[in-house]
Amino acid sequence: AASVGGAGGAVSKPADEVKGCGGNVGGGGGIDFVATSDSQLVNGLIAVLRILYAGKSPADILAVDAGQAFRELGLDDHLSPTRRNGLASMVTRVRGFAEDVLARQGQ
Repeated sequence: AASVGGAGGAVSKPADEVKGCGGNVGGGGGIDFVATSDSQLVNGLIAVLRILYAGKSPADILAVDAGQAFRELGLDDHLSPTRRNGLASMVTRVRGFAEDVLARQGQ
């Protein structure tokens, strides 16, 4: 299982087990997250997500078409259904976090 925590360091707690991702909002309004897995492949997918969402505001994260980015990288052709589902869960969790931040900001 993968776990995620805030930008200040990896924190593993049951609410963060993937099933998804979590993160923190930085001073500049961008969201950052730290994630780890016991699987090297999943750690690679986490790295792709970090690059995809790096420094983006919550609104910008919601505007990202992650599925298109993954298709452009050929991930659909090279990941098992289980890995694709896990990746989709992480994207859903990051997007949910961005939505929560926007809701708290009244946007």
